[in-house]
Amino acid sequence: MHQEVRLTNRSHRPCTLSGGPTAVTGVAVAGGMTTLTSVAMGDGFNLIGPGPANLRPGQAGWVTLSFGDGCPALTSGGKANYRTLFIVLDSGPVRVDFPTALNLICGLQASGYGAPPPAPPGSRSALNVLTATLAAPATFSAGADASYTVTLHNHSAAAVRLAPCPSYTEYLDVSSGPGSSPYLARHYYLNCAAIRQIPARESVTFVMRMPVPPSAGQAKFGWQLQGTDVATARIITIRHRPQ
Repeated sequence: MHQEVRLTNRSHRPCTLSGGPTAVTGVAVAGGMTTLTSVAMGDGFNLIGPGPANLRPGQAGWVTLSFGDGCPALTSGGKANYRTLFIVLDSGPVRVDFPTALNLICGLQASGYGAPPPAPPGSRSALNVLTATLAAPATFSAGADASYTVTLHNHSAAAVRLAPCPSYTEYLDVSSGPGSSPYLARHYYLNCAAIRQIPARESVTFVMRMPVPPSAGQAKFGWQLQGTDVATARIITIRHRPQ
């Protein structure tokens, strides 16, 4: 599984991200700090790379964290849960907090630094002024329907019209052991009959439901407005319902 981490230049001068992290350390939920990986770089599958990424103030580069989902330690029930990681850069550690603990019993790798590929000209949507926030339970029940909300935030100084009505994709990528990685993706339209525009500097929230596959395990739960850069994701756990 992969988790992208944005590294933003908060200074007033340009900077360069070259190479990759010197280490990634984690604070275990059970207590104690552990070095999880060093210079064993992962694939950085979604980055232009391996860098360097030249960043003006306010610009962001990325690093991708990769962790296994099918090693014997995981399938036998092992746990090594972390909610806080420190990505060690040349300038010092960067703290990353996750809303749900990551089970890193299979180990962790980090990609080299890079930047997201530029969107092709046809995909530069007027909706890209929006950002999305996903709110969902930390645990879904396998084979049931799950409820969640997506809030779209308009950061611009003008109202954003939802016309034509945009569609979206919701997906669950489940890691349930070797040879079994169910993937569920569905496409729907927003409820534009109820909400025709998002006023300037305001937000709207949509309540949604989705079917959950019958397999248990950790899963990446993602949501994206189709044809845009407006996307959000988080790690959730799918558990079998008590009999």
